[in-house]
Amino acid sequence: MSFNKIYQDKKDEFEKKLATIFSGLGEIPSLLREAMAYSLLDGGKRIRPILFLETFRMFRGIPTDEAYLFAASLECIHAYSLVHDDLPCMDDDDMRRGKPTNHIKFGQGVAVLAGDALLNLAYELIFDAIKSSDNTDLFVKAASFFAARMGARGLIAGQIADITADDHLSSEEVQFIFHHKTGAIISAACVCGAIIGGATKDEIAHMLKFADNFAFAFQVRDDILDRKEKDDAVSFVKVYGLTRATQTLGDSTQQAQAALDKLKGKNTEFLRELTMKFATRKE
Repeated sequence: MSFNKIYQDKKDEFEKKLATIFSGLGEIPSLLREAMAYSLLDGGKRIRPILFLETFRMFRGIPTDEAYLFAASLECIHAYSLVHDDLPCMDDDDMRRGKPTNHIKFGQGVAVLAGDALLNLAYELIFDAIKSSDNTDLFVKAASFFAARMGARGLIAGQIADITADDHLSSEEVQFIFHHKTGAIISAACVCGAIIGGATKDEIAHMLKFADNFAFAFQVRDDILDRKEKDDAVSFVKVYGLTRATQTLGDSTQQAQAALDKLKGKNTEFLRELTMKFATRKE
């Protein structure tokens, strides 16, 4: 079976679980539910929850229901960040994944509230996972790491650096934006999957190294693919040119693979193939 088919099967399985979780949330005002679903259930790569689930699988085995709740929380955070990023006061985008962005479809006020609701839903799901888990301490430890990565020292730090950036970014500033805005959720996915999976301190450190380099390569590849559409955005290609971007993509990919080499006795095959899939993707 090809890796693309394996990936698609895992993506389909997660999306079924996500739809079931969302449908079971209980009473939500109909317009708000529609706006939340519009951005949460519309597909996408699902790379963050898959990274979490496969890291969990590597350390502990078949993902549990609680693991799927945690994976869904990662996608809620990702969806909320995109809804808010697309707003006129942020990146001002009209289209995402081939359809109107949330605020174009529902209006800015509804979009802001849909993003807020998805952000809060992420933590609801994590608490649900903690309550039903037989490894409470590990879930709490993972939740703490998750919260820190999503806040003012993580994702939001990257977002504010992005929207206040000028045309003369230093290498350090570009790396800060990439490692926080793109890297925060990806690193949370890998590290939290390792923590809940019972990884050692050293193994968690190796997963963080993998995640940081995977995320950087992921973003640089995005910039290479979107270089004609990113004239007004922070872009590695815009700052350094295509040649250096291509070299950096290769270097980050190699470093991600090297971090996996340190996980002795673990089956890293899926993560290795995933790294190459996204480093060489065409869209």
